Amino acid sequence: MIKKVLVTYDTSKPSENALTFALTFAKELREKPEIIVLYVLPEVPYPLHLSQRKILKSEKTNELITFEQYMKDLSKQMRLESKMMLEKKVKETESFDNNVRFRTEVIYGDPAKEIINYSLSNQIDLIIIGNTGLKGFSKIKSLGSISRSVIENTKVPVLVIH
Repeated sequence: MIKKVLVTYDTSKPSENALTFALTFAKELREKPEIIVLYVLPEVPYPLHLSQRKILKSEKTNELITFEQYMKDLSKQMRLESKMMLEKKVKETESFDNNVRFRTEVIYGDPAKEIINYSLSNQIDLIIIGNTGLKGFSKIKSLGSISRSVIENTKVPVLVIH
């Protein structure tokens, strides 16, 4: 029985199709699974020598802050905005049904690794993923690097949506 479905989302057309499919799929099941929509933000590396220098003004306080603090503030804002975007997107999806339980998650890291880790640590029964993401060349490749890596490295069943 499918109790938890993980849908990966990155704003690409295939990920939108995956989200629509997941919500439609969940509506058809007698026992509705929980749909978890996951958005993985890539971490932005920065030079360590900049981390403790006070070189930027805070948008909140207008005081000089370290680059490291600026990046932490930016990450927090990106996570909040991404979470709001995900929740709005799910509710706008034409197959949205109030009887289907869903939640959204935003995490940082390498997308393929984080999808795999999340699915294993949260007892996910099925992963639904778009065939290519924002970096994919769908006219050339039928499977992007992230979806390929997830398929090859997870123990959880994966459904790929075009």
